[in-house]
Amino acid sequence: MKNLKRKRLKILINIFNVHISRLFFILIFFGLPIGLYAKVEEIEFVDKKLISKPINLLRFGEIYAVSYDGSVVGGDLFEDSNPIKGAVWTGDNWEKRITLEGLGYDYVSASGVSASSKDGKIVAGYSASEKNSRHGVIWYGDNWSLKHDVEKPGSDKRIVSEVSSLSSDGKIAAGHSSFSSGRLHAATWSGDNWSTYTDLDKNNLSSSEGSSVVALSADGKIAGGYTVLPNKVMNAAIWSGDNWSMKTILVQPQDGKMPMSSVLSLSSDGKIASGYTTTGNGKERATIWSGSNWTTETDLGTLKSDNSGSSKARALSADGKIAAGSAVTDNNKEHAAIWSGDNWNNKVDLGTLSNNDSGSSEILLLSPDGKMAVGVSTGDDDKNRTFVLRIPRFVLDKTSPSLSSIKPTVDSMSDSATSSFIIDLINTRDTVHQIVNDTFALMTLQEQGLAKLQKGCVVSNNNWCWLINTDNSNLISKDMVPIVNLGYGITDILSFGGVITKFFPHIPHHSHTINGKNFGFGFYADIHTPFGLGEHYFRPSFAFIQHGMEMKRSVLSHTEMGKGSSQLNGFSSAMEWGDGRSIYNKNIAFFWHVGLRYDYLSRSAYQEDKRLSFPVKYNKINYENLRSDMGADVRILVFPSLTWISGIKIENIIKDNNLISNSMVNTVGVLQSKMDVKKTKHILKTGIRYILNKNFSLSFLTSLNQKNVGNKTWKVNLGLIGNF
Repeated sequence: MKNLKRKRLKILINIFNVHISRLFFILIFFGLPIGLYAKVEEIEFVDKKLISKPINLLRFGEIYAVSYDGSVVGGDLFEDSNPIKGAVWTGDNWEKRITLEGLGYDYVSASGVSASSKDGKIVAGYSASEKNSRHGVIWYGDNWSLKHDVEKPGSDKRIVSEVSSLSSDGKIAAGHSSFSSGRLHAATWSGDNWSTYTDLDKNNLSSSEGSSVVALSADGKIAGGYTVLPNKVMNAAIWSGDNWSMKTILVQPQDGKMPMSSVLSLSSDGKIASGYTTTGNGKERATIWSGSNWTTETDLGTLKSDNSGSSKARALSADGKIAAGSAVTDNNKEHAAIWSGDNWNNKVDLGTLSNNDSGSSEILLLSPDGKMAVGVSTGDDDKNRTFVLRIPRFVLDKTSPSLSSIKPTVDSMSDSATSSFIIDLINTRDTVHQIVNDTFALMTLQEQGLAKLQKGCVVSNNNWCWLINTDNSNLISKDMVPIVNLGYGITDILSFGGVITKFFPHIPHHSHTINGKNFGFGFYADIHTPFGLGEHYFRPSFAFIQHGMEMKRSVLSHTEMGKGSSQLNGFSSAMEWGDGRSIYNKNIAFFWHVGLRYDYLSRSAYQEDKRLSFPVKYNKINYENLRSDMGADVRILVFPSLTWISGIKIENIIKDNNLISNSMVNTVGVLQSKMDVKKTKHILKTGIRYILNKNFSLSFLTSLNQKNVGNKTWKVNLGLIGNF
């Protein structure tokens, strides 16, 4: 008996070896022309509600401090009806928000952040104290959990102070305090744990009604801000020398009157200062002070064609060659502005976040290299929104000609739909999440495509069979998907077959185009009881799909259209065991099956055009799962050639990894997108099978599918089986 079984097995193997090569060539010649009509079904794209919620920073806060690399930002948090709170945002895309603990003990105490060290590990600002007075505060330690009150403890005086600036290492803080004189005087806190307090105007009490430091050089040795003269006029001032003992008044009287002015920013070495000076007609004018002892004063002008109106230079790059702030336009609207070039005579109107450039905008901060700016602008809803922008390339080009009052236009290289160089970070983030979610949807559809390539037909010894199986993604879609599978019966108990196909290039969605670099193949074997002895079977199978993709990020207001090329790959292997028997009578049969399936899906990494202001780099996506399934159906013979079929299938994911995409936005940070894959889904089906003749049968099934993303859809499946 054992020898007989071995001989049978050997015969099967020999037959298999002979016919497998024949099948391979037939699949190629038969599969390729049919495959020209094959398409991936229209995508049921993820509902926009799955896109991540807006970053709290951009909806409820204003930024006043940023670390050197932009990974940490600080500012004021506005939320509900609570008072302003100091906060720090960090982590991927600043999604981690930490509300800083204030000095007060009651719920209503307010606080704010206005300065950061280079590495972002130390931030400073103010907080309402327990005596209902504002004190300068420095936060540091793990998650900025430690706080330092810059005022001397135990004092019974009501002191008002604030830290407005920090040195690069965070060891020197500057701002103002009323500690020594009862007036707000420019002050620094240095030494161990900021314990050394220095009143910068202690020797000028008769000539100063008050003062404050707004900016520090990188080493903290030069301070810029303002001093209030006896005539109650605020004047731009710089403190330098040992212990900031030398005070330089930057603006001199004009026509016998002292104009109001202030320093708002310093270059890294402190040799260049920016701010504003008020003219005789009361208009503030953006001003640069440079040269020896800051004696060279440069009026930066405005964005008006006649150079009239007001402006303000709030920020400087580390080398002082780029200034940023705001200036009035010919429409008498205040717009974010950048000054650069020789004597800062190149000026650029950056517009606003409104589609028609209405409303106002302003730059508050510049990165040290001058390549990135943070500001506030009104949008189409007339509400303030924080924006991040890349400084236009020609501004950084030292060879640029004068670009006085240039208004940027659409960047043809990037197919950008923006009307200015301001980039809306909220909309940019949403477009990245959307294209990634579209990719997730394509990957789940690729799972369905792999399953179709593993389908097959069963035929008796030395016969061929074919199966055309097509469905649409829903009842409305007209994008049908024909797949032709071939099978061959080696014996009455063993059939094998498969398909090789090339998908026709098409656009399943405006964000993804399937190009010609794609193909798929599948293979199966079916071991079953001899015909006429029941329906017991065991079926192993595997399949592979590769799709070349052209990616195009969608465009929202003040975003860029990023493009790139990528590749979707999928591999699947499965095994299924089942049986079918007549019940009650020969006209009613019950079928069941159980199965195990492994899927691996991936999308290759790709990079958008680096010429964009904010090109996005998309890391590789890998997703694999192991799932089990079980199903049952009832088949009722209505007529000799017509059978009604109805059943249920339940799939359950046993093990998988998270479906996550990490996208790096240039100079901004990492955006992480995740799709929650439903672990269990159910499929209800019903339909008919009609036998046309002994060689052809037709099936028509409808099914209610609960997708992996949780939504439910109807699908229609049409199958045609033939023998030859």
